[in-house]
Amino acid sequence: MPWQDDEVEVRLNDRLTTGAYYISHSLYVSPLFDDDRMDLATSLPPAEMGLLRGLGGEDIVAPKPYRVLPPGTEVKISRIEWPTAQHMWKRPLLTPRYHTWVVLTAAAAHGQTSLQHHKPVVLLLPADVTSDVEVDSWLSMYLSKKDVTNDVNQLASEVRQAIKEKSVLEGMTTEEMVLSWGHPTEVIKLNNTEEQEVMLFGRRRVILTNGKVSSVIVR
Repeated sequence: MPWQDDEVEVRLNDRLTTGAYYISHSLYVSPLFDDDRMDLATSLPPAEMGLLRGLGGEDIVAPKPYRVLPPGTEVKISRIEWPTAQHMWKRPLLTPRYHTWVVLTAAAAHGQTSLQHHKPVVLLLPADVTSDVEVDSWLSMYLSKKDVTNDVNQLASEVRQAIKEKSVLEGMTTEEMVLSWGHPTEVIKLNNTEEQEVMLFGRRRVILTNGKVSSVIVR
């Protein structure tokens, strides 16, 4: 596996753990299963992600989110941990221990610059993200060097509230929707008389007509 290359891990940690970043869209925060040292940060509800399976192949229900980190929250990448033997033996069995963990220190509240959220939060890299370029591309969907707080503050009050609660409203623009739910896993263009497309977010579908949300479907 590429992740067994210690030089790659050291190189990325040296490069990515300097300076501040800002969360680019709202993230759910939930307990990291049985690891009480850290929390889990996800774009999708953890229960919809199938992160852990039992011996019979059944999904192990993920803990429910207890808060949302809004876009513009300042974070620092503390470290990136590949699923090597050295790291995995330290992780509790009932955790997504076979994933690469991006461990963040986050501000306690939106707009605060002191990084004092009571626990580190973990982003889980997909298994197929294996190169420096792929890591950079994936992280760019979650973290940015630009603070989007001013952009969010200029939106309508109901849109700001929806983003804070990680919900999507009819009439939202594509950009507003992404601030709340993040980037879709797939985009489907519809061949009809209107400019319509379907964006997939796990079990959820958003239909956009002429660049605005016209319908939200949760399966």
